[in-house]
Amino acid sequence: EAFAASPFFPNLTFLDVTDNGIGAAGVKALAACSFFPNLTSLIISRNQIRDAGMEALAASRFFLNLSSVSISHNQIKDAGMVVFAGSCSFPNLTSVILSDNQIKDAGMKALAASPFFHNLTSLDVSFNQIGAAGLQAFTASPSFPNLTSLIISHNQISDAGMVVLTASSTFTKLISLDMSSNKIRAAGTEAFILSSFFPNLTSLNISDNQIKDEGMKALAASSSFPKITSLDVSDNDLGGTGMKALAASSFFPNLTFLNVGDNHIYDAGMGTLVAPSSFANVSTLIVTCNGIAAEGLQALATSSCFPSLTTLDL
Repeated sequence: EAFAASPFFPNLTFLDVTDNGIGAAGVKALAACSFFPNLTSLIISRNQIRDAGMEALAASRFFLNLSSVSISHNQIKDAGMVVFAGSCSFPNLTSVILSDNQIKDAGMKALAASPFFHNLTSLDVSFNQIGAAGLQAFTASPSFPNLTSLIISHNQISDAGMVVLTASSTFTKLISLDMSSNKIRAAGTEAFILSSFFPNLTSLNISDNQIKDEGMKALAASSSFPKITSLDVSDNDLGGTGMKALAASSFFPNLTFLNVGDNHIYDAGMGTLVAPSSFANVSTLIVTCNGIAAEGLQALATSSCFPSLTTLDL
């Protein structure tokens, strides 16, 4: 509160007050402060903002130049999201981080219905409690035409959410998508790869799901993502069959980052992964926790399939 009352920082553009025990009173003081007219980036993560703090932020008249805000890990619930989504106090926001709160479908629906975030390019709502219904409302919204990065990991999306995402034509500009840890199975992956609405996607993270070999085979056979450079399918119960399909695929010619760690590849799978394939541009390869022993390492050591490799994690 004392800092917010100081007139001695008129040129401040970046403010990080993470992990300081700030509650609604502190946020209210900051929101009422007119002494930071040039503030463009605000990080108030890991505090005690809660819904009351969100109401104070939403009512502020002094964040008109703010382009980036991080309010993660603050016990914000749907009520806080409703007031945030209904606020016209942030006309220039391009990046919003709301991860690790308690946002459910109702909060996501409120955000989807908001007309105030047309400039948003990056949204992180990971580690919440969002399900297929919340994602459906969001993907049907015309309010985010410039979104290029979406992180919705560690929620409750499931296969139903993947089907919803597949049917959406809203996110054609999306470059990076993180759907990790959402209980997605092979059926969800098979639905997702049928979509033609992600032509610009370069980074896809579907780690820590349950896509298994069937899902991996579907993804490897898809021509829907020609620009993918980064693929993370770690911790998905993949085996040698899935690795064989990926290695044989001709649909990832631009791949530079590949994470297949925490699966069940073993030596046999490693042998198929390093067989003649389209991994010529891969510079980072992660194969940790796969039960790979001497035979698999020998196969990798004698392979010429990774001429661009600069980082290897075994």
